[in-house]
Amino acid sequence: MFESHATPFREGDRVSFIGDSTTHSSSWHSFVRAYYATRLPQANLWFTNCGISGDSAEGAVARFADDILPSRPNVAVVMFGMNDVWRSCYEPHLPLDASNVARRAEAIDRFDAATRQLVSQFRDTGCSRITLVTPCPFDDEVVSEQPNLPGVNAALGLLSERTSAIANELGLGFINIHTPMTVIGRKMRQSDPTLTLNRIDRVHPMGVGMRIKAELFLAAQGIGDSSASVAIDAQMGVVTGAQSASVCELTRESRGLEFTMTMGTLPLPLDEDALEARALLPFTPPDCSDMLNVTGLGTGTFSLYEDDVLLGGFSGNELAAGVNLSSFAHAPRALQAAALADRVEADRALQCLLRDMRLTKIKILTRPDLDFSNPLAVQAEMDAILTASKERGDNTAFTEHVFEGFRRISPIEEQTLDEIRTGQDAINTAAEPRGHRYRIVPAP
Repeated sequence: MFESHATPFREGDRVSFIGDSTTHSSSWHSFVRAYYATRLPQANLWFTNCGISGDSAEGAVARFADDILPSRPNVAVVMFGMNDVWRSCYEPHLPLDASNVARRAEAIDRFDAATRQLVSQFRDTGCSRITLVTPCPFDDEVVSEQPNLPGVNAALGLLSERTSAIANELGLGFINIHTPMTVIGRKMRQSDPTLTLNRIDRVHPMGVGMRIKAELFLAAQGIGDSSASVAIDAQMGVVTGAQSASVCELTRESRGLEFTMTMGTLPLPLDEDALEARALLPFTPPDCSDMLNVTGLGTGTFSLYEDDVLLGGFSGNELAAGVNLSSFAHAPRALQAAALADRVEADRALQCLLRDMRLTKIKILTRPDLDFSNPLAVQAEMDAILTASKERGDNTAFTEHVFEGFRRISPIEEQTLDEIRTGQDAINTAAEPRGHRYRIVPAP
């Protein structure tokens, strides 16, 4: 298996994620954002979604100046392939003759050339830190009544090998998502052949798949132990150890302790999808515990408070062994993290709406003489496109969805961009570590 190699984001990085629908409307990069915001809050990052559903490496080259460069990235994460392999070449009714074999090979060669051109475009504009990410698998192995395209996932494997070769040759970061996600899917199907990480279309990962993708990304970046910890000797009234944390105003009480502690991390919110994803990973994800160890309290049961919020009752031995402060959902630190996660999700949703609008302009409303300053003309064009699609018997649900987004966002595009800028700053501000007052007293 070709090995992943990438470096973590640095403080102040402006990161643009360039890709197709698994970037445009997905949540995997938002989970990466939430991880950095909670576990490495000093990073002060700026994430921009530059995905376009249905896009390819060639499409990214074409839209680079107008759609990608305005985000002013100094770091680029590029993920294409699902649309680059020309899945139509794998329709079961097509003969595997010389012509079809040649077209399949041409698709990967054109991906190669376009990816190299896209890298040059980034480097020409001063963005030299680039990471190429392989596509997610196309699940052509799951037992399903849905139409299948046998051979697509193998083609994505070949394309992933080509991606690795490009990254090695050009000195880029490389993250292999395709191989481990394929292996995880196969392992799932050992117990049930109908299980898959993807949606019914065999293409797009579901929530668990998106979280796996994010965890693989973080692991490839070499994100290791991000835990914080504090050790206190209650009998002596001194701090005996601290990692990513500080303690002040430490005072001893009768068989108890009180102090102010600032941990340089926040609890990482993990929903059911994230917990299931972590259970499926072929490795142990980074430790996200934030431990408080207090020795010298003696026997008995003690109440632990965070800003007057009772976290629970613990024996002296349990406190000496360590209490994970990130395991209490009702604690002030956890509530700060939950509010931060809500901000990250709001930013994801707002950027996704903006991508809907950009997709409409780039891929659907493409008539050269269309006057976008004339709402009536734009609406008439959208109506004509929908009418023609329905007459052909096409499923127009997605087109109607992005048209609705276009109508909502187009008149307020600049205002939306301002909201995104403000929201990014708000995420970084909300992630700043805060001091909390802790009390450990004998339980009543």
